[in-house]
Amino acid sequence: GDESVYRHNALKKWLFGHFLLLLAMAAFALYGVVTLYWLPAMPYHCFMHDVMHLYCPLCGGTRAFMAVFRFDPLTVVIYNPAVLLATLVFACFDIRALVIALRGTNKALFPRFLLPLAIAWFIGYTVLRNSLLFFGVDPIGDLLPYLGGHLSGAEPILAVLALSFFGVALTLACLTRRAFWWWMLSAVGLILFFCVWYHVLWLVALVPIFGAVAAFYMHKRSHSAYRRAIFYCMPAAR
Repeated sequence: GDESVYRHNALKKWLFGHFLLLLAMAAFALYGVVTLYWLPAMPYHCFMHDVMHLYCPLCGGTRAFMAVFRFDPLTVVIYNPAVLLATLVFACFDIRALVIALRGTNKALFPRFLLPLAIAWFIGYTVLRNSLLFFGVDPIGDLLPYLGGHLSGAEPILAVLALSFFGVALTLACLTRRAFWWWMLSAVGLILFFCVWYHVLWLVALVPIFGAVAAFYMHKRSHSAYRRAIFYCMPAAR
């Protein structure tokens, strides 16, 4: 019947998803082995970490991932709490998906809000952990020596404000349809952050961005005016 067909298809999707997950875990473990043991002097392990001196969402994840297999949750939380939290959240939704598949109901295995929630959460987590750096909070301890001799005075506060603005705009850009302006504001927030972080001359980068926005706006207005002119000048088209 329909129930058995739904159950069969749902179980196939559930098993295939776990197969992809196992491949991703194997690739991540291999990456950890290569970078930590085989190529410890590799020039760049992470672009954000080594070049921009910031933490990406997965920075510390390799060490945290290895600690999971040692059953050391405290080390996992220190290096990257997102690994532990994501594991627990995924386990809960995975059990829910298996129950739905076994029941054979015509229902999505995972709720639609899960992906947008993950996007917003990872952006917020990245902004938060990097914002804490400017207040001297760095559990991993990789970047604090660099920060200590780089920023002074009001620069940390300005960096946090610019980074927070970037995080909010980027989240809305990822979650909102037709989010052209949010993407542009994300770029502006990121450049403002780099102006504080590296050098004020980064403000020059705002010129082509504002130029592109102005050109796009003028092109859109001229195109709309042209369509209105065609509409009013050609009665047959009405």
